[in-house]
Amino acid sequence: MAVPDSHRPFNTSNDGMREATQWINELTGGSEYRSGAVDLSAAEIQHLLEFAGGGAARFVFNTADTLEAMVDSDKEVVSWKVPFARKVHGQVGEYHHRERYYELREELKPWKKELKSLSEIERMRFKKKHPTETELVKRLDSADRKLRRLRKERKRVAGDKVQEARVMREMGSVYRGFNGGARELRGEE
Repeated sequence: MAVPDSHRPFNTSNDGMREATQWINELTGGSEYRSGAVDLSAAEIQHLLEFAGGGAARFVFNTADTLEAMVDSDKEVVSWKVPFARKVHGQVGEYHHRERYYELREELKPWKKELKSLSEIERMRFKKKHPTETELVKRLDSADRKLRRLRKERKRVAGDKVQEARVMREMGSVYRGFNGGARELRGEE
């Protein structure tokens, strides 16, 4: 039996957000073991809020996480979440890698669609004319397949924190690998 989204542990989700989604799940008839009428993932809600709110929302979440870690001795202060320290320290959070991956994915959608619509001869010309975009579409397809496999695996190991953390690290590796390859192909490094 799969763990409800609201009760899945994600290292990157804010504790307050996780508690709120669990409360909503339970309020709508769910429990720790089954989904209610409204079962939301804290990580997904946080990501949407950060996306919609941009830098200001990320600043608020990072500040809240830092203050919580400073008060709770069981939590570690993460340097890249300390307001303004990330600029000095230079580390980038996992959200950045995932967000950049999906930005690139959206950017490549028209290229992929056009490539698919071409005949074999037209495709060969297209590849010669647009080698970078063609290679990026190929790499994106490969990364998407890996991520689909990892999402299935994440569902399969739901509830096992060690295995979930391993799968999340592997997903992060896919995001970082694709993003780095895109920078390299585009000559951005």
